[in-house]
Amino acid sequence: ILMYDVTNGKLLRTITDAHPPGTAVLHIKFTDDPTLAVCNDSGGSVFELNFRRLMGVRSCESRCLFSGSRGEVCAIQTLHLNKNIADHPLRDRHMLAMGTLTKVGVKVIKQLFYIKVLIEFYRNVVPICVNHCLHIGRVDVLFGRIYERFRVDCVAHGAFLECLEPYILNNQLQSISPEVMQDFVTHYQAKGMLSNVESCLLHLDVSSLDLHQVLHLCWAHGLYDAIISIHNRSMKDYLGPLFELLSILEAALGTGAPLSEKMTNLGNKLLVYVSCCLAGVGYPHGVLDEETSTRLKKEVIFTYQILLYLIFFQQFVDILLQVMLESQGFKALVELLQCGFIKMSYTQRLVHLAEQASFYKVLRFLHTQQRRFDLVFVAHIRDPAESENAFAYIQDILTNPSTTDQEKETLKNKVLEHIKDLININGKKSVNLVTTSLQGTIQTIAAKLHVSWYLFLYLVCSLSYEESTYDAPNPSNDPDTCELYLSLMCQFNRGQVVAFIQECEACRPHKALEIVRRYRVDSATAYLLEKSGDVSAAFNILLSVANEKIKLLNEVNLYYSDDGHLHLQEVMSSVDDVIGLCQRNSSKLQEKQREKLWFSLLDVVLKPQYHLVDSDDHEDVKQLAQRVLTSMIGHMTLPAVLQKIIQDPAYRSGKFGEIRSLLLGMLETYQYERTLLNTTLQLLARHRHTSMSNLHRNVVRGVSPKSQYCLVC
Repeated sequence: ILMYDVTNGKLLRTITDAHPPGTAVLHIKFTDDPTLAVCNDSGGSVFELNFRRLMGVRSCESRCLFSGSRGEVCAIQTLHLNKNIADHPLRDRHMLAMGTLTKVGVKVIKQLFYIKVLIEFYRNVVPICVNHCLHIGRVDVLFGRIYERFRVDCVAHGAFLECLEPYILNNQLQSISPEVMQDFVTHYQAKGMLSNVESCLLHLDVSSLDLHQVLHLCWAHGLYDAIISIHNRSMKDYLGPLFELLSILEAALGTGAPLSEKMTNLGNKLLVYVSCCLAGVGYPHGVLDEETSTRLKKEVIFTYQILLYLIFFQQFVDILLQVMLESQGFKALVELLQCGFIKMSYTQRLVHLAEQASFYKVLRFLHTQQRRFDLVFVAHIRDPAESENAFAYIQDILTNPSTTDQEKETLKNKVLEHIKDLININGKKSVNLVTTSLQGTIQTIAAKLHVSWYLFLYLVCSLSYEESTYDAPNPSNDPDTCELYLSLMCQFNRGQVVAFIQECEACRPHKALEIVRRYRVDSATAYLLEKSGDVSAAFNILLSVANEKIKLLNEVNLYYSDDGHLHLQEVMSSVDDVIGLCQRNSSKLQEKQREKLWFSLLDVVLKPQYHLVDSDDHEDVKQLAQRVLTSMIGHMTLPAVLQKIIQDPAYRSGKFGEIRSLLLGMLETYQYERTLLNTTLQLLARHRHTSMSNLHRNVVRGVSPKSQYCLVC
């Protein structure tokens, strides 16, 4: 396809990839846009050609509009429109007629890119105009000459109307001319965004609105918040919309079918509206003056009494209860209960419905009226917002003189039944409650807590009295309690077992050893054996753990997985535990016993070298051996260590290079310690010389008498 400038005959573009090869171009037609054309090839396909010019370079992008596989198009014709009509619905589109041998069709081509650019441009321009007009106080200019300019173009008109919304919601723009308001509503209605219109109506000055038009729109589309707000602000009518909306809700409930989402939403709004009326506040926001608030509260109360009297047999209360259940409107229900609107004959039904809907505040109110303090406590712990207040409530009821002994006993039993829930809420407060108010013991709690995890949490809080501010007795001196806690800790927190037995003095050693052995907590078992003097048994346990982990080095890739790095760290830690045991007890053992411990550990860390093939893994194991050899310094003689290294099968190859780094590392360590020792001796000698010099100078120095008599005599 060749494109020429017909005014001068200049070739502008040579398009070689507009259509598939092997076909010929039959027709080329321009649309109303000079940068958009369409072509038709002999394969029956139709293509869109978009012409671009960037920095003097002309280009063309081709896109298939219709494939010949669905029917061969043999003729095309673009349909031209009158673009001078501002609000033409096809202003931003192009139409193309296509004909096959049997059919004629019309395709609409959208101009996406240019419309987006225009919309973005106008959205940047409109706020500048609005801000300037608001700053100089000339809203009339904004909705006069400026609005008429934007109104000419449909894209600019829509962008202008949509840019007004944030200014209305922020209360910067509170009045709009009726003409602009009509266009505003029409535009948002066409886009299906009437909820945005409702939000704006709540902020606009009602005196600037065409009430007939706006209310007709609100009733037609169920904008209930706007209906109530406009009646309240424009006509001071607070009960009229309530009656009309109640009739709609009652009609929906009268069908016997489940409430729709729209009707459920209406019921929720009415309950909140009634609550606002009783509280003397505006709906959905704002504050009423004192006179209106007092008058409205009396009218609402009087109206509800009449409604209850007149339509009692129509089960109006049941209707309200059903709405509350489905709409989660418990605030208004509490208001009605406190004002005495609902008779006590409905209490059982209310309890049932409130439990289903999780209306915990309603449940607490109803159970308090019936003096069922145990059920009030249950409602407290089930309410996430009030669960922490359950402890204070229990204290208040148990210390209240008006509470009978039977009521206190019932409450205590209920508290013990739900001790698990209290521990989950606050463990320390639970301990304080049990020990002070309920006079319970750990044995009592253990009998109630069949699940060991909750008993463990209770004991954690019970034994952590260093951070506690409660005045309960400290159970950390009771051996049975501490041993029970140790048993649970071995199950649920094995990492803290050693720290606990190191600090706890109440645990009996033989009992503690029996517990940790039962649950195979090896580190704690080794600690207790070492503490009792059985170093050999403790060493065998820790060495066995380290040996098992070292054996897995062949199975785990140390360099190409996170598991490999983690396992290497575990091996290092287990070897360090054995090293620490050997270092702590070397001074207490004879030379043969020391050699047995250290060389047994060295054999374990050298053994994997016999089987490793990978050089990187081999290097890690050698570093592990170096770690052990370095730790031996000061506890084993150098000749004994060297002889052990040379005789080991892993270093019998006769190549000095394999043991060179190992030996040099040991020699460097010894050299470092020797240098350190010499430096220390020199410092001591220098300090001794300075001290002796000072002493000699003081001795030989003459003393001048300060009087004619000896100060000593």
